[in-house]
Amino acid sequence: MNSLKPTILFLDDDAYSFMDKKEWLAEAGFDVIACTRIDQANEHLQERLDDIECIVADLNMLANWLPKEIQLETNGASMAGWVWLYRQVYPRKLIPTIVYSEFAKQLKKRLETLGASTEEAKIAAQMSGKIIFFSKRDTVRDGFGAVIDAIRELIKEG
Repeated sequence: MNSLKPTILFLDDDAYSFMDKKEWLAEAGFDVIACTRIDQANEHLQERLDDIECIVADLNMLANWLPKEIQLETNGASMAGWVWLYRQVYPRKLIPTIVYSEFAKQLKKRLETLGASTEEAKIAAQMSGKIIFFSKRDTVRDGFGAVIDAIRELIKEG
């Protein structure tokens, strides 16, 4: 871990909020790998997996950057970010994660009630305490300090 400048993989396909959040993360002292598409994030994961200490990702992403066989799991794209995390990221490395979306509370509730036999439930159990959920409105400038604090806490805990 580079304690001077932790590396964050940031994924958000909303051009309006992407630049602001990218800048806020950099201003907070993080080395930010910023991506607007899932395929870009996967490329960076492949190149820098050992460097990435935390992921900050929007859940509501375009599903067309996921492999066709898992696109149907995205619930109409509202959970494409989650499908990417549990299908493509966490099998490689359990990276502490901040997720945000208007669907974040729904995902948190779903993960808490899943039957333990599903692959998704197994990943959720492994990531218990390593995922923090924020609503989209909590990630605007006034509330982003809480996101920064959560990232620092996740990195500190490992």
